[in-house]
Amino acid sequence: KAAAGIMDSLKYELGQFFGSFYADYNTFRDDNNTDENVGTNGSIECWTSSGRDQATIIRDLTNSGFCKDTGISVSLKLVDGGALLPSILAGIGPDISLDASSPIDYAIRGAVLPLNDMENFDEVCKNFYPSALASLSLYGKTYALPTTLEFNMMFVRNDIMAQLGLEVPKTWDDFLALIPVLEFNNMTVILPNDYKLFLYQRGGNVWDETSDNPLEHGWRTTLDDNLTLTAFTEMCNMYTQYSLLAQADFSTRFKTGVAPIGITSYSSYTTLTVFAPEIAGLWEMHTLPGTVQEDGSIDYTAIVSTVGISLLKGVDDADATWKFMCWYTGKDFQVDYCNELIALLGAAAKTTTANIDAMAEMPWSASEYAMLMDQYEHTVGIPSYPGNYVIDRYTGMAFNAAYNDGANPSEALLQYVNAANQEITRKRTEFNMPTYPGNNSDKSDATE
Repeated sequence: KAAAGIMDSLKYELGQFFGSFYADYNTFRDDNNTDENVGTNGSIECWTSSGRDQATIIRDLTNSGFCKDTGISVSLKLVDGGALLPSILAGIGPDISLDASSPIDYAIRGAVLPLNDMENFDEVCKNFYPSALASLSLYGKTYALPTTLEFNMMFVRNDIMAQLGLEVPKTWDDFLALIPVLEFNNMTVILPNDYKLFLYQRGGNVWDETSDNPLEHGWRTTLDDNLTLTAFTEMCNMYTQYSLLAQADFSTRFKTGVAPIGITSYSSYTTLTVFAPEIAGLWEMHTLPGTVQEDGSIDYTAIVSTVGISLLKGVDDADATWKFMCWYTGKDFQVDYCNELIALLGAAAKTTTANIDAMAEMPWSASEYAMLMDQYEHTVGIPSYPGNYVIDRYTGMAFNAAYNDGANPSEALLQYVNAANQEITRKRTEFNMPTYPGNNSDKSDATE
């Protein structure tokens, strides 16, 4: 019996060893699911590039909820973030990508499908504010449903502000008035070096969308418009005139009190909750400082960045896949997913859901939720027209020239207008889209 036990053990270990060469550790299935209805109404394949813990939770919630309720089988695979495009080109891609951060880049290449004609599309879109759909849509077609989004909030150390006798700023003038007081006390503020925030609070737009033909929207930038130059100059002057840091670790500086006011993504809330428990109760989130309008109102618009779930071309069962997309972006799954993540990984795993109703059931305090929803209602999404990458590229170069070399902000930005518009024309020509007559694409130096 002893010898038999040793042999059985050896046989088992050898089986495990050789099986490790063939097991697919990146595919998540429920092998213990005994529901005979699962798979009778179709099957779909989903890819995600999230962590293994996140994928495990998605699998468990999918199997216990969606699969049993619909009879649709779901195979979930954990893949590298760069695996999607090669798989599409090779014709072996999934039905759904759960982490579509740039679906328009795939849409203009015909790799993802528009969702507008799917059942109850308009009703499903009511789960989100229009700003969440803006970067996922192009020329009237939506190519992904938003799952998570982020926007900036203003974080304030109440204890330090009270010690200095300062109030939470409501406008940029109020914000700038605080800086000399803070710097006198060896403190500073943290700002995002993104001029688009100041531009959209003035009612501006990074794209030319003035044409009566919607297909001509986005065929040039507005980098040379007076409103854009004013917004860009204001941002640069904040950094140069007040000697603000262009790059800084917000969490550390906020925790130590070196920067008692900072503007950053509201996802930093979870970081601070875990990283800085010693200042718990001493800080709050607020809506952004705003720009005073001609009528005296304050525009405190924030820019959103969105990640969505997209339907890939070549899907075998579009109806079954659409049902999963609606379920995945719905309130129930989003709330359950967030709660499971928090239970497994702690408060730092709180998700930034795009679903309006789901956000209401997240573990926020009443004041935090009120601030977040107030800001969410005052957000704008920026369409991802072809060549959109040149805007951040060239405005970043112009900012560096103003910040590091002391160049005039407007003059530095104007130097890149032609290059930006030429690259946009090159990209639009590549995809047979209307181009702006004043752009000459022959001199483009971009490579994307």
